[in-house]
Amino acid sequence: MKESQRNKIISFESAKFIFLTLMLVVTPFLSSGKSVTALIFLEMVAVLLLSLEILSPNHAGKLNLFTKTALWFAVLSPVLYLIPLSLEVWQKLPGHSLYLPSIEWLSKNQPQNLWLTASLVPQKTVHAVLTLLPLLAIFIITVGLSQKKTLQLITMLLVVTSVQACIGLIQVANPEAINTLLGIKTGQGGAQGTYLNRDHFPALMYMMLPFCIGLLILGLTNQGYGGNSKHTEDNHKKFGYVLIIFSLIILVLVAGIGSRSRMGIALLLLALILSLIFFIGTLGIKRLSVLSTVLFLSLILVLATIGTTPIINRFLVHDPSLDARFKIFPAVLNGIADFFPVGSGPGTFQEVFRIYHPPDIQRFVNHAHNDYLELVFEMGFVGIIITINLFISWIWGWSQVVGLHRNDTFRFLKIAAGISILMVLIHCSMDFILHTPANAAIFTFLLAIFLKKNKYYT
Repeated sequence: MKESQRNKIISFESAKFIFLTLMLVVTPFLSSGKSVTALIFLEMVAVLLLSLEILSPNHAGKLNLFTKTALWFAVLSPVLYLIPLSLEVWQKLPGHSLYLPSIEWLSKNQPQNLWLTASLVPQKTVHAVLTLLPLLAIFIITVGLSQKKTLQLITMLLVVTSVQACIGLIQVANPEAINTLLGIKTGQGGAQGTYLNRDHFPALMYMMLPFCIGLLILGLTNQGYGGNSKHTEDNHKKFGYVLIIFSLIILVLVAGIGSRSRMGIALLLLALILSLIFFIGTLGIKRLSVLSTVLFLSLILVLATIGTTPIINRFLVHDPSLDARFKIFPAVLNGIADFFPVGSGPGTFQEVFRIYHPPDIQRFVNHAHNDYLELVFEMGFVGIIITINLFISWIWGWSQVVGLHRNDTFRFLKIAAGISILMVLIHCSMDFILHTPANAAIFTFLLAIFLKKNKYYT
């Protein structure tokens, strides 16, 4: 390969890494990606990234056939809902006949605005398709990253997590002052960082917690402590590294618990337990027991210091059976039945669900509080296939972990990503967690790490 051509490839890869870093690191601070500015930023950077990838592809062959098929199926299937249909075909689609009087009125009075598609609100579907571009770009570019650059990005995400956790802890102590400073108008009590939804904030904490545990155990096992003066400097560096990661773990745990999100707290603790269990073979039972004891005692000490009454009340005072979700779910299922197997169209839930809205819920329901039900509501049978493909891909990812040496750094990354992905998949059953762009972006990044073939990590 010519020197000029090699330099060109290196320039492309550097540019892709910089843009990917911007997407992952900046988005959480832009109202968790939910502001108009953030969405425009993400979509513009995504177009740049995909353009660079077309000019200098670096992902070919790094995914198995099933993953590639599932990826393109998930990305391209929403586009099918934008194909123009005749009125005769449109009104035969399940659930669409209810809107026929409105369509007939539009065809007579505003024919230029008539756009009949499988989606009941095609403009919303266009928006949904555009929001997939950043996720597609993140996945493809991450698959092409080396292990070194992947670790660099994870390190930067840990810095982002620590900053968000610190903001969250300040919100617990003085919510009005910090929320006013950050321009957050919906302070809900408890830690939420720069996220607009308190229940979505702990997702960042539990997604990054397994990486903290993995890096801590790597630091403890890479080299032992010794009395030889020759190793004194290295031991000091190692001690400093372990202390920093340990402190970050406590910070993440306390901030996540401080959010007062019941599901978030439960998943945070589950992520901690699973991480310790999965890494037991590397650290050994005795050392892992000591580490676990120190972690839990430190956590209890810190929580006792900041006060836990509001957090405990979230579990004891509020009856989970009275949660509005259990009134929303039956209504969503009614909508799914009416529109199945086609669905109402990607991105149309807010508009279409109004006719199914439970009358005893006073506030407006903008999401199903279950990403799987919402996906099936909007995309019918296609939504079911996408969900099944996601779980199959996750299971396949674990088969990749088996073939790695227990001290392999990439094994730690894979295990941490696999645990984090599972936490998100569980959370999706009780919330619209992936409708927060920052969480969706980081989830996609971790999914790419988990599903990339082992032999391409160098």
